[in-house]
Amino acid sequence: MASAGRTRILYVISGLTRGGAERQLYLLLKHMDRAAFEPAVVSLGGPGPVGEAIRDLGVPVTELPRRGRLEVRRLAALHRIVRAFRPHILQTFMLADTLYGFAAGRLAGVPVLLTSRRTDRYTEFPRLLRKLNEVAWRWADAIICPSHRAVSHVPARFAARHVVIPNGVEPLPVRRDRAAVRRSLGIAPDAFVVGTVGRLVPAKNHARFVEVAGAVAARRPDAAFLLVGGGQLEADIRAMVRERGLDGRVVMTGERTDVGDLLGAMDVFLLTSDREGLCNAVMEAMLAGVPCVVTDVGGNPELVKDGESGMVRTPAAPALAEAVLRLASNGSLRRSLGEAGRRRMEAEFGVGATTRATERLYRRLLAARVPRSPAPAERPAVEKVAR
Repeated sequence: MASAGRTRILYVISGLTRGGAERQLYLLLKHMDRAAFEPAVVSLGGPGPVGEAIRDLGVPVTELPRRGRLEVRRLAALHRIVRAFRPHILQTFMLADTLYGFAAGRLAGVPVLLTSRRTDRYTEFPRLLRKLNEVAWRWADAIICPSHRAVSHVPARFAARHVVIPNGVEPLPVRRDRAAVRRSLGIAPDAFVVGTVGRLVPAKNHARFVEVAGAVAARRPDAAFLLVGGGQLEADIRAMVRERGLDGRVVMTGERTDVGDLLGAMDVFLLTSDREGLCNAVMEAMLAGVPCVVTDVGGNPELVKDGESGMVRTPAAPALAEAVLRLASNGSLRRSLGEAGRRRMEAEFGVGATTRATERLYRRLLAARVPRSPAPAERPAVEKVAR
């Protein structure tokens, strides 16, 4: 049952395995003003490591995994949870959890419905998915976007509902020194290490990472490559590494919990994605002082200022390889870009500031009780993040 006095917020999310949205939910709950807000979480998937971490914060987590084809039962169960908790705000993250969450929230009369959109590729979605998104957006009081580019492709009539609040970042724990980490991975202490962190899914395009690795390895005998993460394409990427004769050069770790240590073993962080919102892994690498080479997609250029705090390149292997090779031959440039990236993360993307911005949005929406009729065409709002 809900307690009186605090603003109750129910978060409905598709699952709590490791991923960007899941990481941001965890950070928000970790830094939230719990004297003012009472959170609870419903996962529409099974148990996951982020769910356990959220429980460790003292936040209740309920799991409603799919059981057969009768999805109406899951919706009914979610509706019962909403009625029992009586949230002032219900927030969702992806399309599936938004459709479930908003349906249950409207039936229960939740005052404020809030969702997010985390990619700039909306116009490339199949027509049915675009229409389903627009149905959900009609119900939303606000739609949080982590980057301005994520807003730029939406229909104008929904622009006023989009609020830009960037992802927040905090330092990852570092428990071992660089030499020890490299030794544990079988990487030479004086190697030039290019690494990446992310789920092995199509949007991240790790095949392009392997292609860049091949091009760099051909010109830098001292180069090694570190690919951190697991996922549906792991077997395919391992096969590609073997086919290209990179078995001894590319280290694939699978999913790891010591990402802070692994970032410390890298000389350059390389992101080869085709699609991004605002990449948590890039933010964590920058905060760790690792110079980043990223593709010009999603919010990447809003994180990495090309030539100032990293390098932004077209999503093509030759351009990315040339950027990596330039950094390989210029240690002072690596150090200056890495330090500039670290300062940028500290100054503009601290998780405390982004959490406060989210809390201000909650208060503003509750005070205004924005009607759910379609919004006029306006510029998206930007929730000010205190620096």
